[in-house]
Amino acid sequence: MGRGRRLRLPPIIARGIQNVVDRVLHLERSHRREVIIATVFAILCALATEPVRGWWTEHRLDEATRRILDATAILVARDRNNQPTAVGVGIFISPDGTLITNRHVVTNGGLEARLTTGAFYELRSQAGAIRSYSDYDFTILQFRGTGIPFVRLGTSGAIKARQQVLVLFPQPTFVPTFTSGFVSEPDRPIGPPLNSLIQITAPVTQTIPNGGLFDEDGRVLGFVSSAVVPPDLRKEISTLFAIPIDRLKPVINGREKQARADSADSLYSQGVLAENLKNYDQAMRYFREAIAIDPHYPNAYFQLGGIAYESGDYDGQLAMYQKAAQYAPEDAEILYYLATAYEEKGLYDQAIEEYEQVLRVKPDHKNALYQLGILYMTRGDKSRASAYAARLEQLEPASGAELRMILSRMH
Repeated sequence: MGRGRRLRLPPIIARGIQNVVDRVLHLERSHRREVIIATVFAILCALATEPVRGWWTEHRLDEATRRILDATAILVARDRNNQPTAVGVGIFISPDGTLITNRHVVTNGGLEARLTTGAFYELRSQAGAIRSYSDYDFTILQFRGTGIPFVRLGTSGAIKARQQVLVLFPQPTFVPTFTSGFVSEPDRPIGPPLNSLIQITAPVTQTIPNGGLFDEDGRVLGFVSSAVVPPDLRKEISTLFAIPIDRLKPVINGREKQARADSADSLYSQGVLAENLKNYDQAMRYFREAIAIDPHYPNAYFQLGGIAYESGDYDGQLAMYQKAAQYAPEDAEILYYLATAYEEKGLYDQAIEEYEQVLRVKPDHKNALYQLGILYMTRGDKSRASAYAARLEQLEPASGAELRMILSRMH
């Protein structure tokens, strides 16, 4: 017979048992057998209960984080040059490809979901594959696939104050990261349309724009979003807010009134799908219908500008990007494409102004730094061009070195 595998106890429990043995040997010399047995039992209970509970809780959390990470996907889109770009993270909630994420990801076409295992799934092409809800900063995506790892939905109505929770959020590189915290207020009033949010206290030093909220068994309790939080609450340090999953279940199941086919979000989503399939006429119709319902819909104008560019209509491209920037003045990507539209029209002063506005919103925007370096070179302003090259070199050495090489050839 082979030797069996030895059971390894957590160190704190093993030390506790050794202490019990030492006490038994001492008691054996001066007490009766019954007293010894009772004492041993009491000491074991006292020593083992808390360590075992702590060890078991830690084990449950480890298992929960593993299941959540298995079901978490990095969402990748193709830019206008067909280059892959990470745009966010999402969580699969069914084995047939239903994924939940933030609404902003639908501004990017050609989405695919990539798991940490290397598996990837393409977005379905039929209507209904994207359902977005502006009030909730929430999007449901349907990917092609079967047997996909997923997490189950919990019940937010049962959450209690001081309950331990897990928060999944993306780093700036979109790598999924966990932090643990506790529920400080299960039903924090904020007013319509959501009326209340789950308030969580967690060791975070910066605003987390989006993420998932889970219980100790890895079930979804809510969806973290800074976009739905009133501005005065966003300043609270170490505090996060999540939309309760019970509020989102009607949306996920298709029973929410916002899911109607003629909503601006629904029409916009159908336009994105049509554009992905290069059905530009159909896409333009959907985007215009979305704007007819909501004239302040920046992403619809932005997509129309992209279609105008593809058809060579640079005046139309510029007009649509200007509209998009008017209604989304803090969106770095919209501002960047507006700058490129000015540059393509030869309006270099306006292009420089917009590129610099991009950097005010997003100081590490590498493409804006590069284009400003080029534009100031063409103006003969070597000092400013060199300053932008230096900033770019810190973020991306190869591009910064390329800019410096071009600069060195100026006479």
